[in-house]
Amino acid sequence: RHISLLKRYRASKSTPGMDFNWEVQNILESRKFKGKRQYLVTWKGYSKDLATWISETDLNAPELKKVFEKQQVEEKH
Repeated sequence: RHISLLKRYRASKSTPGMDFNWEVQNILESRKFKGKRQYLVTWKGYSKDLATWISETDLNAPELKKVFEKQQVEEKH
């Protein structure tokens, strides 16, 4: 297996047809990665198969974050 040879694809902002303002549909999970909070999110108009881990600083969905955090507190009780 040569998975170590794979590199993450990053489209340039000039890539035709790429929309860089995707809307978060739902937050599924959270984790700490390299000391920073990340959220696993689904995107509006796309399947769950395309869920992505994004950093807290890149998450632009304050209401969804509030709902997710409330659910996490309720699950712990």
